[in-house]
Amino acid sequence: MSAYTDQRAAILSHAAAAAAAVNAEWKDVAVGAPIPRGNRCVRIFYGGEAAPQHMGARRDLSGELIAETVDLVAFWTMGTLDEAAAAAIDTEMVAFKHELRTRVLGDSQLGGKSTDLEMSYAEPDYQIIGGARWAILAVEFICDYVEYPLAP
Repeated sequence: MSAYTDQRAAILSHAAAAAAAVNAEWKDVAVGAPIPRGNRCVRIFYGGEAAPQHMGARRDLSGELIAETVDLVAFWTMGTLDEAAAAAIDTEMVAFKHELRTRVLGDSQLGGKSTDLEMSYAEPDYQIIGGARWAILAVEFICDYVEYPLAP
């Protein structure tokens, strides 16, 4: 469990630095449910299990290899559908993704907390949540695997 929380904390740190690099006022970056607040925020949370990315198989002779995932969702409120406002959000979305990917891949072992990290492609979306329109950017991080022993 500690490996997951350490990796999540490192990803949170990189996300906070990426948000601040894009906009110095962007401080709402936290571990929590993917529910937006304010004008923009980032939420990081447990994304479930996945196949390990660099092992070649999910099983070996003695166990099942399961990777933990950390999900990240960034939110921008869209108070208007004006093209200029949408273009500004679009520009900030790509800048945040660039900062995040540059920071995480530049520290792909998360300060020694990870040996097998994979960052997915960023996926944008637009949704209505709580009656408000939001631009959303989602990224998944597949972290180290745990080997669960198989009974002989």
